[in-house]
Amino acid sequence: MRPVYQQIAARAAADPDAPAVVAATGSLTYGELNARANRLAHALRARGVGPEVPVALLTPRDPAGLIAALAVAKAGGCYLPLDPAYPEERLRYSVADSGARVLLATAPLLAAVSTLGETCRATLLLDRDQGEIARGNAADPVPTAGPEHLAYVIYTSGSTGKPKGVEVAHRGLANLVAWHLRIYNLGPGDRTTRLAGAGF
Repeated sequence: MRPVYQQIAARAAADPDAPAVVAATGSLTYGELNARANRLAHALRARGVGPEVPVALLTPRDPAGLIAALAVAKAGGCYLPLDPAYPEERLRYSVADSGARVLLATAPLLAAVSTLGETCRATLLLDRDQGEIARGNAADPVPTAGPEHLAYVIYTSGSTGKPKGVEVAHRGLANLVAWHLRIYNLGPGDRTTRLAGAGF
């Protein structure tokens, strides 16, 4: 089964004008979503992101966060979602424990967790570095992450008092998406909501 990021790229190629994301801050077609994620993916690859490389995401619950997660997958890495509502100590621990090399964030969220950027080798701010990202290549990067590679890492509350990382491969994510499509009979005309937190 193809990883979800490849399924999205295929959908963008087949029907680029179809709506992909609708939010209070704006909407994106599949073509726009794919092109923006591609530009960011190329910027991530330039910073050393590839298969099994964790990228921490400190992004708002808006289309920018979805673009960031998709871009990490397209770059070949796995994303580590960070909830800005969590205590700074927990966020720092998760980033350090995961070995995340790159942090994708927005300036306001990073300002609230000021020491987080020190844990990673590189920080890319989605709002401040828009110019560099926008000038990037909009073509799909050559896929480097297959079904067996990690798609994302989330940290549970942990029974020992320290959060524990849970690794999810692209195969597992693709199976989950296929299950949702089959069980709920979802098609191109349907919409779903994003209720769960990014780190859940």
